[in-house]
Amino acid sequence: MAVIGLGIPLLILYFQYKKLQTAGKRNVITVLTILQTVFTSIFLLSSLAVIVRIIAAYIENGGVSGYNIIVRVGMAVMFIYTVICLAINVMGIISAVLGYKALLNKVWTANAAYNERVTIFGAYGSTNPRFTPPPQNNTAPGEDNLHFTTAPQSGAAADNSYWYCTGCGKKNNAHAKFCPACGKNRNSQR
Repeated sequence: MAVIGLGIPLLILYFQYKKLQTAGKRNVITVLTILQTVFTSIFLLSSLAVIVRIIAAYIENGGVSGYNIIVRVGMAVMFIYTVICLAINVMGIISAVLGYKALLNKVWTANAAYNERVTIFGAYGSTNPRFTPPPQNNTAPGEDNLHFTTAPQSGAAADNSYWYCTGCGKKNNAHAKFCPACGKNRNSQR
């Protein structure tokens, strides 16, 4: 049950993390992936032990014909249980592999670190030269409080550690392939 209990949240988090990388999701994926690896390994070894016992009993007694009907039904139930256990193990292995894939993806890790930095410092603590704070008491309720100036021209001195999104104007980390604000691909910026 632990493999299912860890596998389902891990799969859900993986697909959420794939859309928006945050440090919190990354930390939870790290813990769940390690626990999933441990529990799946233990469950897989116990499932293999049951399979070996079933095969040994089958070979020892010359097949199913040497048993009465109750033992045959019991062996069929054990076989079905083993198939279910193997399916659970496959799900556990797949979720652990996806967890490790998320942790090893350098772009996602960089985006998570960047999003964490933006969360901590916020837009107002940003050093973005294109960001200007909203005017005091000039914004109606429900209006956007973020005001951006235009992107620097191509002749201006370019900072190679950032790129500006043409979709929303956000200044992004050079390692980010997608804009975390609007999701636009960096390669479509040029």
